[in-house]
Amino acid sequence: MKISINIVTHHKPFLITASLISLALQKFDNFDLHIIFIKGDGTKKKYQKYDKLKKKNNKYSQLSKSSNKILSILKNFKKDKIIHIFENDHALDSGAWLKFINKKVWKKYDYNFFLMEGFIFKDNNSLKDLFSFLKHKKPDAVMLGSEKIFTTEKTMNRFALSNKKNLTDNYHQDIINKTFKSFCKHNAFKKVYLKWHKTKILNDINNKNSDISINFPHKEYFSNFIKCKLFLKFILVKKKFYNPFTDLIFFNKDNFRYLLPRKFFFKKEFKFGSIIAHIEKSPFIYVNGCQHIFSNKILNKINNLLILINIKKILNYPFVATALEFIWGMLPKTLGFKKWHVDCLHRPRKNFLTYEWEDTAFFMKKYLEIYSNHNIKIKLDNNNLKISNYSEKFEFIKKNLNKNFFE
Repeated sequence: MKISINIVTHHKPFLITASLISLALQKFDNFDLHIIFIKGDGTKKKYQKYDKLKKKNNKYSQLSKSSNKILSILKNFKKDKIIHIFENDHALDSGAWLKFINKKVWKKYDYNFFLMEGFIFKDNNSLKDLFSFLKHKKPDAVMLGSEKIFTTEKTMNRFALSNKKNLTDNYHQDIINKTFKSFCKHNAFKKVYLKWHKTKILNDINNKNSDISINFPHKEYFSNFIKCKLFLKFILVKKKFYNPFTDLIFFNKDNFRYLLPRKFFFKKEFKFGSIIAHIEKSPFIYVNGCQHIFSNKILNKINNLLILINIKKILNYPFVATALEFIWGMLPKTLGFKKWHVDCLHRPRKNFLTYEWEDTAFFMKKYLEIYSNHNIKIKLDNNNLKISNYSEKFEFIKKNLNKNFFE
């Protein structure tokens, strides 16, 4: 079984550094590595209406500029790699993935991993266990990450709109609607899309059909004080009890925010070493960051769909990345494939409880140490991550990390 790991990177050097260190900590190394570098600040592509609106409303600044320091960091990672460079535009990471799919590099592999800079594997055996999962279950579409999200169609229809009338927001929402309409040129996608408005997730809990998110926290993610507080809150409010020492997820719907047992939500799961997998039936549940594993078989059908709907034209829309993040979750059902979720990595974004931004060097250091089971120590110096110490049994990390990754 031939595997490709593809990582998209752009503008924060500490994010790709964290991911490369996490990759080096994996004992499994039987894969090819491809890097998708999003270059520039997005000014090369012109958007006539958007540019006019931006002059009137400074709410939307220019896209973030890429960092050439990332290319130097990649050179310091010793594993052979191929770097693919795409210009920055409003399609963001999703656009880079779609352009990468168009290159058909994936045809050489049985499975392609699509990962985002800043991802960290939640265990040192995650890749080995993922390989075992792929070998035994032979999935075609796998969502990865510590955050599953369901957004109602009602929310989507006002996703970009604020309370105050704003022409730029209105245009953003128009592009979201236009993007879905373009994908609906594919009849099977349209059939899926038309069921969105009446879809409910977890009817016994989500009877109001609200937006929900399900987070998969590591055992060290929350302090014991927070765990106890959330546990007591559930008992006092819901008058129910559960075993707090079982595997827990953090469930978030409106004001309903609790740590709850996984078995409340996922009746049938499969464990492969450090990872847990289940089939996700809803096409309207997606993962933040567009992180997936796709088989060669489904990528072939995705590529055909993209040709049919003229994806090159769609990628010229400003704001197009917004709708695309939801669309990734809908593609497997559209094309007749089961969709899995595997809890195996975390791309720090916002804190599950406080919503504090965590895509910073400080939190990359924190989670690298936690997910390595404290087998490495990271020193943080001016947003640079350096390994200051590591367990003797992890001497093998020097196979892929040169001296510049170390203090």
